[in-house]
Amino acid sequence: MAKKGLLFDTLDEESKKKLGITQESLIFSIGSVHSIKMTEDDGITLKEEDKERGYRPKMAVIIAIKDDTYYGSVLVNSNPNTKFIKEEDIKKDLHPISKDDYSFIKDGYDPSFVDCGKLFSFTKERLKKENNFKGNLSPTDCNDVLERVKKSERIEPLDLIDFGVIDID
Repeated sequence: MAKKGLLFDTLDEESKKKLGITQESLIFSIGSVHSIKMTEDDGITLKEEDKERGYRPKMAVIIAIKDDTYYGSVLVNSNPNTKFIKEEDIKKDLHPISKDDYSFIKDGYDPSFVDCGKLFSFTKERLKKENNFKGNLSPTDCNDVLERVKKSERIEPLDLIDFGVIDID
């Protein structure tokens, strides 16, 4: 299977203009994947090797956008941590993604897993500042991730609303 890339990159400028597509609209959209420098302030635990530099690089998948500045996201993990969460609960929340489909998956980390059991948020400004867009999930993978998030027993229903994953209107 061919690696999934951006349709944006294959279009000429006139087509992009006619379609009203900007690169920013694709980069900051549901299903976009970004590498972000996460700290303990973001709610993760730094490994020993990360403590010296003060952050841990993680990949985040945008799954919701609220008020154009509040991005609900889930993380991509190569080796999910079962130390604090029962393994069977974690397994239900993991969505596998493969290097065959996504070039941003590193060698030796295939498959990796989108952990749909914990939500994080980042501002658009932070994502722009770090400027480390990796690609987009396929529509099928994106839908599967969203469904797992909505069904996760590890996420409080109010958090789904607060993060913009579900709308109560």
